[in-house]
Amino acid sequence: MNDLESKLRAALRRKEAPAGFAGKVMARLQPSSAGRLDSVFGFLRTRPVRWAAVGALACLMVIAIYIHDRREEKARVEGELARAQAMTALRIASAELNSTLAKAAKIQRDAPSQER
Repeated sequence: MNDLESKLRAALRRKEAPAGFAGKVMARLQPSSAGRLDSVFGFLRTRPVRWAAVGALACLMVIAIYIHDRREEKARVEGELARAQAMTALRIASAELNSTLAKAAKIQRDAPSQER
């Protein structure tokens, strides 16, 4: 075993924690996490700010519902237009087919019979 390995083993050897170490760690953790939450949501402590936040959320909801309704209305109108166009196309195709069938029937009637 060389010198580097022995130094690493000595540095990484298990040691007992000093007395009170866990308490110090816990004491440092708790105020910082509470402080972070207070700094993020601390502005909501006053009643007017809370009501303003509720009002802003309500306005956002109304706007979102309005946008959703407009999109639904647009999709409905586009669907009705597509339906009307499809019905027109079917009427045109039906009229063309009937005309072609009538011409074919006329040709068949007018053609001399080819019996032997």
